[in-house]
Amino acid sequence: MKQCDKCTGYLFFKPLPDETFSCCDAWEESVEDIDLKSGVSPKIQKHRIDGVPCRRFKKGKSICETSKEQPFKLHPVREAGEKFLERALQL
Repeated sequence: MKQCDKCTGYLFFKPLPDETFSCCDAWEESVEDIDLKSGVSPKIQKHRIDGVPCRRFKKGKSICETSKEQPFKLHPVREAGEKFLERALQL
C-alpha cells in the first residue's frame, strides 16, 4: 500500500539524489523521528510499508513536492529537514 505517497501529511527529504527519508506531519512527526537506518519514521513504517489503513489520511500533495512552475523551489520544511539529515549523516 502506498497510501502515504498520496497524503498531505507525508514529508520526504532527499539529502542525496538516491536517498529518501520520510516521516508524517499528520501524526506530528518530524525529521528527528526518522530511523536513519531504515529511512522512515514509525508512522510511515506502519501506514506505508506495513499497509495499515491510516485514520489521519488526507488525500493531497505533500508540501515537500516541487511544482512544475518552480521545480527548484523547495518548501522550508524540506530544506530544513535535508540540512538536518546532512548533519546527522555527516554528508
